[in-house]
Amino acid sequence: MAKVAIVCLYGVGDWDVDCDWNMLRYLAQVADTVQKLQIERIILCGGKTNPDRSISEAEWVKDFFTKERLERMGQPEIVLEPTSLNTRENIAKARKHLSAVDEVFIFCEWTRRTRVYQTATEVLMYFSKLQVIPCNFDLSEK
Repeated sequence: MAKVAIVCLYGVGDWDVDCDWNMLRYLAQVADTVQKLQIERIILCGGKTNPDRSISEAEWVKDFFTKERLERMGQPEIVLEPTSLNTRENIAKARKHLSAVDEVFIFCEWTRRTRVYQTATEVLMYFSKLQVIPCNFDLSEK
């Protein structure tokens, strides 16, 4: 049994991920939790949602997980799922990287937690160890 994180991503900017403070806050929360829970595999889910960009959301954020950061996190494997365009597709397409005995943690934006949980329980109904971890990463609220 492996501990696996599905990371739902939200939009690709016209800038480097290091300039998107909301995304950096979200990814930092993911990294901290991955380290605490000793998660072994991270599935970054997000397709090409910005027609002006040639890369997917998953490709856009992968460089956040530098060698040094991965070492601090316990060397989890990074898997890209660069074709999903919504929450249901994020979870459904990530499923091919899971085994039925895996413990699954799904990271999402706080306001989407209920929909993510409902979708996850439908799509991953045979996974007994399933947890949604919502992150509030919108700095504009303060």
